[in-house]
Amino acid sequence: MAPTKKPQNKRNARIAKKKSQLKAAHDNKKVLKDLLKEAEDLENQCAKEGAELQEMKVALDRLYNADAEINECKSCRLEFNKEDRIPRLLKCGHTVCENCYFTKAKTYKREQYPIYKCLECKEKIKLITYQENNDGKPPKNYTIATYIDKYF
Repeated sequence: MAPTKKPQNKRNARIAKKKSQLKAAHDNKKVLKDLLKEAEDLENQCAKEGAELQEMKVALDRLYNADAEINECKSCRLEFNKEDRIPRLLKCGHTVCENCYFTKAKTYKREQYPIYKCLECKEKIKLITYQENNDGKPPKNYTIATYIDKYF
């Protein structure tokens, strides 16, 4: 009877091995399913963060353009500075550099004083308007001047 028992033991061992392999396959299938789910979640997160990054880039570009706009004279398109391109605040509220204010003012036949015509709103500003200042110049735009001092 011993010979019968030996094949039975081999058979049981093979069955046990197959069951073990089947269980391992099921476990691997579960692990694979979990990994696929995690990969899908990561792809979704990556897409979401990519969209957020694009939104930030657009906002940053907008800020960069705004910085470039605030830092340049609307008349000559050159950057303001502390020497000859000092940002000057006009009576109309717009800002031009000191150089443009004085060099682009025109004297008309009927006017006693030169007139600067704002390029943005077209308001005509007599250069005499600012004579009450001790230097005869429009007031400095301190917001822009501070910005220039701080960042340039």
